[in-house]
Amino acid sequence: MPEETPPQSSIILYQTEDGSTRIQCRFEDDTIWLTQAQIAELFQVTVPTVNEHLKGIYAEDELAAEATIRKFRIVRSEGARQVGW
Repeated sequence: MPEETPPQSSIILYQTEDGSTRIQCRFEDDTIWLTQAQIAELFQVTVPTVNEHLKGIYAEDELAAEATIRKFRIVRSEGARQVGW
């Protein structure tokens, strides 16, 4: 089985002037990849708000979900436990 070459990517940190927001952005082949949580933080909204906007984008065929979504498990800490979805 031939080995696949991993895509070339770089990580850039975005930070607001006041230092209150810092987001790690991954660029791969001229595409930026952010999690829904990162998009929410960048635009100072909630993840459900981001999801609603994404649903609208896909419903209007502005973008294809297959080309813009990667399957990553979202994990966050809630107190002493980690919750994933």
